Amino acid sequence: MRVYLLLLLILNFFISNISFSIERIALLDLNYVLTNSNAGKKILSELKIIDENNRNKINKLEIDLKKKQTEIKKLQNIISKEEYDKKVLNFNKDVEIFNIEKNKLIKSFESTKQKELNAFFKSLNTILSEYMEKEKISIILE
Repeated sequence: MRVYLLLLLILNFFISNISFSIERIALLDLNYVLTNSNAGKKILSELKIIDENNRNKINKLEIDLKKKQTEIKKLQNIISKEEYDKKVLNFNKDVEIFNIEKNKLIKSFESTKQKELNAFFKSLNTILSEYMEKEKISIILE
């Protein structure tokens, strides 16, 4: 009986030991801030325009390459084998150049995107730091 009473007291001690914290915690949805703030909207629209321009350039180059490919296929039986091989070789070089240009555009866009978003979040960080001090918030969770 004493064991049960002791066990009950120990459980009661652990259950009733509620801790209170003075620290204030805030939640922040960074995606919402990015998509709904003026600066975030501006960055996203600029990035969208750059991405669309890059896609248009890539599509135009792809269409040109497809036209060259069909022209070469049409000439296959008409021209000599040496001439055909030269055209195929030149076409393959054009495809390599296209792939290099495509990769450059993608890397350029990604670095621009990263740079713009880092600048946005850096400025957001200073604003949040000031807000945390003003409102006495100790932790902001994203």
